[in-house]
Amino acid sequence: MNTDDYSSEDSKRKKETNNYEEIFKKSRMTTRSHLKERKEKKEDNIDALMDRIKELEIDVKEIKRNQNEYQQEFREIKQENKALKE
Repeated sequence: MNTDDYSSEDSKRKKETNNYEEIFKKSRMTTRSHLKERKEKKEDNIDALMDRIKELEIDVKEIKRNQNEYQQEFREIKQENKALKE
């Protein structure tokens, strides 16, 4: 019996770490899951930004409409003021 085969803490056999393919596979799987999480986070952020952009576009259209209405009212008031002065 070889003393290196057993751990000193709980008298159980040490896990073989010579299987490099398995270690690499686990490492790859972990890395990919992190990349997937990052990709999902980026997609969520992009979706949130797109929603905000749509809201801002609606707000800009409303502001332009309000400005046009204000300018029209201002023109009418100028004409009334001009008519009163004559």
